[in-house]
Amino acid sequence: MNQELVSQVFSVVQALEKCLSQSKSMFTEQKRLQPKTVDLSLNEQARILDHMRKVANKLQLELAASDNLSAMRSLQIFQGLTSLVRPEVLETFQALAKGKVCLKLEDGSTTYH
Repeated sequence: MNQELVSQVFSVVQALEKCLSQSKSMFTEQKRLQPKTVDLSLNEQARILDHMRKVANKLQLELAASDNLSAMRSLQIFQGLTSLVRPEVLETFQALAKGKVCLKLEDGSTTYH
């Protein structure tokens, strides 16, 4: 593993954080139209992104210490978190950008109107 990997990991985190930041500002503008679950979802996304940043920092330190086994484990954790949160962050951003209302269904899925 090399430092290019660290750059890519941090660029993923920064892109998702920027998308989340834009979603939060759009949500503020549309607050009266959106259900409370959107705010809760944005907070959960922020919590996961914060954890992703911590894992990315840990990965950087492990690579600097040449601890490849720990770095590989951190990278796997990061990839798992990315696969969980990335689609939701992008869907929320896309829906808010189009002014759609985000609704959580009973089965746990999300729909947009």
